[in-house]
Amino acid sequence: MKNITYSTSNRYFVLSALRKTIPINLPLIIFCFLTSGLFAQETITVNGSVSDSQGVPLPGVSIVQKGTTNGVTTDFDGQYSINAPSNATLIYTYIGMSSQEIQINGRQVVNVGLQESTESLDEVVVVGFGTQSRSLMSSSVSKIKQTEIQNSPAVNPVQLLQGKVAGLSVNVDSGQPGSGAAVYIRGGTQTDPRSGANEPLYIIDGVFREDLNGVSPSDIKSIEVLKDAASTAIYGARAANGVILVTTVTGKESGKGRINIRYSTGVDQQAKDYNWTSVEDYLRVSRLAAQKGVSLNSPGARLTNANFGYSVQELSEKGEFGFERIALTYLDDLTSLEGQAYVDGLLANGYRTMTDPVTGRELIFIDNKLNEIRVRSAITHDINVGMSGSSEMGNYNISAGYLDQEGVVIGTGATRFNTLMNGTFNINNNLAVNGQFTYQFNDIDQPRSTNNTINRSSRLPHTYRIWNDDGTPALGESTGSPRNIFHELYYQDDERKQFRTSSKIGLDWNIIKGLSFSPSASVYRLESNGNLFERASREVTNRAMSRFNDTQNQVMLDGLLKYTNTFNEKHNLDVLLGTQYVKNHFESFSGSGSNAPTDLISTLNASETERERVTSDISTNKLMSFFGKLDYNFARKYLVGFSIRRDGSSRFSENNRFGIFPAVSAGWNLHQEEFWKSDLLSKVKIRGSWGKAGNDNLALSDTQGGFSSTSYALGSAVRISKLPNLNLKWETTTQTNIGLDLGIAKDRFNILIDYYNKVTSDRLLNMPLPAQTGFSSIRSNFGSLTNQGVEMELSGTIIAKENFSWNLAGNLAYNKSEVTKLPDNEFDKNRNGGLIIWDENGNETRVGGLAEGERPNGVWAYEMIGVYATDEEAANAPDDQVMSGYYRSQYGGAKNGGDAIWKDVNGDNIIDSRDQVFMGYVDPNFRGGMVNTISYKGLSLRLVQDWATGHVIWNNFRARSNANSRNNVVTNTDVLSDAMWKEQGDIATLPRYDNASGADNGPGNHHRQSNIYTKKGDYLSFREVSLSYSFPKDISSKLGMSNTSLGLEFYNLGYITQYDGLTPEQFDGTDEGIYPRPFQIRLRLNASF
Repeated sequence: MKNITYSTSNRYFVLSALRKTIPINLPLIIFCFLTSGLFAQETITVNGSVSDSQGVPLPGVSIVQKGTTNGVTTDFDGQYSINAPSNATLIYTYIGMSSQEIQINGRQVVNVGLQESTESLDEVVVVGFGTQSRSLMSSSVSKIKQTEIQNSPAVNPVQLLQGKVAGLSVNVDSGQPGSGAAVYIRGGTQTDPRSGANEPLYIIDGVFREDLNGVSPSDIKSIEVLKDAASTAIYGARAANGVILVTTVTGKESGKGRINIRYSTGVDQQAKDYNWTSVEDYLRVSRLAAQKGVSLNSPGARLTNANFGYSVQELSEKGEFGFERIALTYLDDLTSLEGQAYVDGLLANGYRTMTDPVTGRELIFIDNKLNEIRVRSAITHDINVGMSGSSEMGNYNISAGYLDQEGVVIGTGATRFNTLMNGTFNINNNLAVNGQFTYQFNDIDQPRSTNNTINRSSRLPHTYRIWNDDGTPALGESTGSPRNIFHELYYQDDERKQFRTSSKIGLDWNIIKGLSFSPSASVYRLESNGNLFERASREVTNRAMSRFNDTQNQVMLDGLLKYTNTFNEKHNLDVLLGTQYVKNHFESFSGSGSNAPTDLISTLNASETERERVTSDISTNKLMSFFGKLDYNFARKYLVGFSIRRDGSSRFSENNRFGIFPAVSAGWNLHQEEFWKSDLLSKVKIRGSWGKAGNDNLALSDTQGGFSSTSYALGSAVRISKLPNLNLKWETTTQTNIGLDLGIAKDRFNILIDYYNKVTSDRLLNMPLPAQTGFSSIRSNFGSLTNQGVEMELSGTIIAKENFSWNLAGNLAYNKSEVTKLPDNEFDKNRNGGLIIWDENGNETRVGGLAEGERPNGVWAYEMIGVYATDEEAANAPDDQVMSGYYRSQYGGAKNGGDAIWKDVNGDNIIDSRDQVFMGYVDPNFRGGMVNTISYKGLSLRLVQDWATGHVIWNNFRARSNANSRNNVVTNTDVLSDAMWKEQGDIATLPRYDNASGADNGPGNHHRQSNIYTKKGDYLSFREVSLSYSFPKDISSKLGMSNTSLGLEFYNLGYITQYDGLTPEQFDGTDEGIYPRPFQIRLRLNASF
């Protein structure tokens, strides 16, 4: 056999002749051929499925026979079938999952569960105008995967990002359904964290958006957050605040057509309320305070017929009591006027009686229980149905969703309807056309007169009437705030709707190998409209009405030329050249009127002519851009990236219209070097970037000036309403980023660390002007702001067994903001605004506002160091000049027992604004989050937490409630505690509750901002807990489904915090009683057919 070589292929020998054939060996050859099947390995068909740690099927998993090119991929349901030798080893790989090698050992069914991410450094990430492997990136980008998005019970995509991305601040300070969030990246570019100018650029499938409201999480495939300049500069004009890229679900790799259903339902409940006293305790402490009112010329004057919840209503006419705003009077007077039967009827319907602590007479009153009846157990339904499929001709995806979410506060809620259609049609092997259409409708229910229903209801004490005797809602205190919410809901027809449509079409043309051209065009439209009409009532007769309609139409044209090639097997090059045109057209209309003749006509033309007011506005802006990008790596070790963009914006004058925004980055995959032998550090990448991005957040009138109409006795005219500034130029943000990516223990754990220094220069702000100019300000470029910080993201698998896994993902971020340049002025550090206080040496110094070298948004307040136990002790109190008006003029500012002792910082025996001390800052400087996922077979437990530290909150809501009954606020249980001063000699930590007005003794007592109610807002939130189960394939099949999972989810479970308000998630420094985020329970069903 020297001259014959052979190899096996399936059941046969392949013979190869060497130099010559020897006929004498022919019988041996025939023998070998006939018996080869006895020795060759048998080939079998292996079927199975591949799922993730939660049992969710994984489409597109690569299964390859080890050592060969024989391979397949899983279909949409995670199923596969492969022919391989019975003793072969199969390798299963999937982006973001740990690969597995499994020996068949003759088995014909092999089901595999892949564990998440040890390999996150190699995941594919969406970046500007394309995708890139994580291992080849030298910029800072964070990714939220589809499984993370669709496992969250949040219905707003922005809210599910909270605590998931290092450096991304998501401030959700309202539980109102349909509300959004304040979002900013790495401190933003504005000194006010609440400013809308801090918002990043949102891009959904290549189309610019103002936010993510209306987008269903079920339609999202991934969310990428671009944080450094190397990743954002390619977007130029609007990328200074970072970029959030959203990629929606498509039909790619789905195989045959499939139907997917996601349905959830559940209940929301108010998570926390204040500790209000009973109505009896409210009346007891309030009426005694009114009797003793130290600031009144006539103590007790407010005990009757005043507009306070503790004021007894004196009656003179039969039937009068049934319509009094305050349902409180003397029992004998009411019985005498209305009769015993009427009184018995009241008592049978919730009215109560008690002895008046002031007069000893019996009181009769209502307990409106408003803080109970204004809330409810709110029901939510959320359903999404999708169909998708693909073939050699292309792919498609169609989905529709409907959300009906009640708010926990009566009269609030939101409805959303959304559709998504996209697809790709392959014209030939080199040319494909793609298209997309989305429609979104939002209808938000929310009382119009004030957004703060929680605040409003607490400012209507227990005795305020909610329902009149005839069954109609009572007004409350006034037509403004606080107004009875039921009165508003009953008499007002209030509609507010929002419509969004987006259409996009594009081509993908593979011109030659490695060279492609992708033009696209999109049209996006946003329309918001609202109508309000208030029918006439007993209390409000003017039939006020208003209407508004705002529209935005955006047209985008893109052209992208891409070239990708590998030279000499080690030089990898990606080049992008592109152009972009964006046109935005805005139109707005608003009108109002009143005194319509009837409730039956609610149009504006029905109002009285002299009360009609109509305004409208039209504006257009355009952006023309050219850009290029180059990414190069050598042998996947050494990485270099460069991009540049030139934007021309119509918002600037011709001299400053164009801005250029370059960026450069570099990286080194150290672990790819031959000398790297570490078993502990399996991956090490050092990276760095530098670049610029811009901001053209201007109105055309800022540059060109504004004009408006005015009228006078002889006619109308046009006047200048805004001064022009033709010298306005681009606001630019320059950012340097240094990063380190680590893979530990064969990439079982991955760590991403970033340090950044971000400087925003030539900030576009309103410059104050002297009063004699006739204008309050002019838009100008001035000042600079620096944000420096460190971010860390960690992901890993703590336990990875065949049927059990524990995966962890966490992040931590620190940011420090500092004002680095302001216009020159007469003050130290060019300080703008602020106040003067005493420093530690007793000298005057200016603090607060904005100052060079200082962090913005500091809080200063008075420091209470005790409570005067007696009038004698209070007689020696410093002169409190913070008190003003009536109290000082009548009483000379004298203090009494129960008043607060304020710290006299410089010891001059005077309390004034200079005696304030530093409390902290309104925005956190540390944020983070953690996600734990524990899985056993098909059962999965998910725990999500997030936290923020470094901010303070003034609980003005509690301070106002405790300060005095004149504020007409429901009392909380502080007034009953031993901590509050009540009589001479008490040693207390809270000043007394009295009856002075907020303009007088209120600030003199303790309703000024102070350390009493200014607390740290640090918190650890238990955001999500969910338990889900993925049914085995055989059970799903019996149910007629290919995949089925069921989940029970809990959201907003509570906080660990020192703050005593409703929620510590308040980042504007003051708690006025917000609409808190509710505790939510959801039951979720996912199924596919």
